[in-house]
Amino acid sequence: NRQINRLEETVDSIFTKEGENSELLDEVTLSEIIQKAKLQYPEIKFIHQSIFEKNNVLKTIDSQQIVQNLIENSVKYGASEVVLDFKFREEIKLIFSDDGIGIPTNDFPFIFDKYYRVDRSINQNVSGLGVGLFLIKNIIDRYSGTINVENNKEKGVQFLIVLPNEN
Repeated sequence: NRQINRLEETVDSIFTKEGENSELLDEVTLSEIIQKAKLQYPEIKFIHQSIFEKNNVLKTIDSQQIVQNLIENSVKYGASEVVLDFKFREEIKLIFSDDGIGIPTNDFPFIFDKYYRVDRSINQNVSGLGVGLFLIKNIIDRYSGTINVENNKEKGVQFLIVLPNEN
């Protein structure tokens, strides 16, 4: 059921017409998105902090897609702790960090390609289509933003998304 719901949300976000669901993300809605993730994954320890001064660009539907996808990836790949550090100032910085299995560095150049999945025995039983990070990258590109990934020192991975926050 979770996979079907996620696929339906993904398809809906792809086929949303310009102007539909165009409300900007506000602080209350951001809290609701994070609370929904906490309820969906009660076994995960979430550490969250936000500084929300302003949001002039990021739409709610896009932020939901980003947050849900990156958290779901963390959970699928063994995280027991997810750190969310969001700053909405002159630019928007969204940091997602986890303690999962991480990503082999030689796969970094390909993880945002459509249908790409890291090939290793540890994730053979993990379901997925290889489109989540591709969709996130497309969202980020629409905002003229950047997304970077690096492995954490101990274990896990960190994604840093930076978006300009001007109209």
